[in-house]
Amino acid sequence: ATLNREATHAATASADFSARLWNAITGDCLRTFQHKHIVKSVSFSGDGSRLLTGGSEKLLRIYNLNAPEAEPYTMAGSASQIKTAQFIANDELILSSCAEDKGIRVWDVRTNTVVTTLSTESPVMSIEVSNDGKNMTTADGKNVTLWDLSNFTTVKKWTMDYDVSSASVSLKHKKFIAGGPDMWVHLHDMETGAEEQTNKGHHGPVHTVRFAPDQNSYCSGSEDGTIRIWQTVEPKDG
Repeated sequence: ATLNREATHAATASADFSARLWNAITGDCLRTFQHKHIVKSVSFSGDGSRLLTGGSEKLLRIYNLNAPEAEPYTMAGSASQIKTAQFIANDELILSSCAEDKGIRVWDVRTNTVVTTLSTESPVMSIEVSNDGKNMTTADGKNVTLWDLSNFTTVKKWTMDYDVSSASVSLKHKKFIAGGPDMWVHLHDMETGAEEQTNKGHHGPVHTVRFAPDQNSYCSGSEDGTIRIWQTVEPKDG
């Protein structure tokens, strides 16, 4: 699931072969976009006018939310089912990863082509683009990587002693978080990679972790059906 930038609309991907658009204020379902297979990823464009989907069909679809009845713009060429996809670069490029293939594909929306592929050691399980669009954080295998999106180079890479399904970076606090099958939520120092805190409480694999917009707290979502919120730094008294 994802929210648009203004948090007025939400979108969900589902195993029932659909993506849905929701009013995030009232909870009403506004539109259902039928697919031919399981949908794994949904993402809004930066201006909120388009919805990007991907999944087991190995296709990227872009729906125009101003004309939702229109046929979506499709982008083919993914080697296996799409795990995650996101707009970047003023919505002119798309980042996508596949569940069974290494690397991150960078697509040009205007030409409907893959312009480059970023190398990773394992299939990428999560991609997080920073709010300013300058960086992305990825999780693959036991690796957490921070990238510079201006030139698609690695800024920093950390290798954990556990498998990582999702990761998020706080440049404000110089920390990153990671979660995975071990059911724990790990807080690390960005400079050294050292683990500063291990948060226990989930009773199933952790599938997603994200810092809050102010980066003073972070949340984790697990297969146990719960979302938990943790403090990045201890709140000051008074």
